[in-house]
Amino acid sequence: MPGAPCLTILMATRNGAAYLPEQIDSISAQTYRNWRLLVSDDGSTDATMSILSDFQRRLGAGKVTLIQGPERGATANFLFLLQQTTMADGYIAFCDQDDIWIPEKLTRAIDQIKDHSATSALYGCRALIVDQGGRSQRNAPLPTRALGFRHALAENILTGNGMVLNPAGANLLRHALTGHKNPDALEAGFHDWWAYQVISASGGQIVYDPQPNLHYRQHSANLVGSGQAKGQMVARIARALGGTYAESLRLQARNLAETPGLDPAAQEAALRLLALRDCWFWQRPRQIRKIGLYRQNRVEDLLLKFLLVSGQI
Repeated sequence: MPGAPCLTILMATRNGAAYLPEQIDSISAQTYRNWRLLVSDDGSTDATMSILSDFQRRLGAGKVTLIQGPERGATANFLFLLQQTTMADGYIAFCDQDDIWIPEKLTRAIDQIKDHSATSALYGCRALIVDQGGRSQRNAPLPTRALGFRHALAENILTGNGMVLNPAGANLLRHALTGHKNPDALEAGFHDWWAYQVISASGGQIVYDPQPNLHYRQHSANLVGSGQAKGQMVARIARALGGTYAESLRLQARNLAETPGLDPAAQEAALRLLALRDCWFWQRPRQIRKIGLYRQNRVEDLLLKFLLVSGQI
C-alpha cells in the first residue's frame, strides 16, 4: 500500500489475556497495512504483557510499542495514550482488548474520512454483538436520527472500539485535552463520548458506517456493554431513574463546558443543560427546546425530557 498515510492504533489493556490473542490477530490481518500499535498496560497481573511482548517480537518494535499506563482506569489510560501521539502519528484508532476487527475495518474507515482532510472528522461503525465465546448474537441497531452535537449531548452510540479520527480530529482532541480545565473530571467520564462531543461541537464531520466492522464481545468483565438489546431497555430506564445516567450526562456536559476551543454555541448549550435544574419548573420546557438535545430511541428520548423537566437531571 505505497503512499498510504500512517494510522496509529491506541490500545488500553488490563488483565485481558483471555481475549487479547484474537484481537491482536485481527489487527495483524488488517488489509490496511500502514499501521502501528501503541499499547498502554495498566498493571496487568495475568499473561497480557507476555502476549503483547511476543506480538512485539514477531512484528518488531517499530510496529508495536508497549508502555506503562497511568493505572487510573480505562478512560485515563486512553487519554494518556492520546497524549503520547503527535501529528506525525496520522490517523488515530481506539482499540479495546477483547473485540475482533474484520480485516477491512481500517481500510473502510480511512476511505470514508480521507476526503475531509481540511476539517476534523470522526468515523464510527456498526458492530456485530457477539457473546463471550465469540458467537454472533445480533447487529447493533442503526441510528434513525441524525448524528451530531445535539445528539452527542444526550448519548453516545459511537463506541470507542469503532472510532477512527483523521489527523485534524486527533490534533483537535490533543489540544482540547492539554487545555482542559479539569483533567481529573475528564478521566471520570467516557473518552469516546467526549471525543464525539468535541468533534461535533467543533463543526467536525461525523461519519457513520452502517456495515458491521467489528465483533463487539459482551462478557462479565466489560466496562461498558453495547446497551442495545431489547431486554436492556428496562435496565437503561432503571439506571436513568436511579441517577447513573443523570450523573454521566451532567459529568459529560461539565467536561464539555470546560473544554477549550469549542464553538461558543456548543459550550452555551452545555452550560444551559447544567443550569436547567436552577430554572423554574415552567421555564424548563423552553430551555430544553433551546438546548435541542435528543436520544435515538423515541421512548428513551421522552424519558430524558421527562427527567429534565422534573429536575431529576
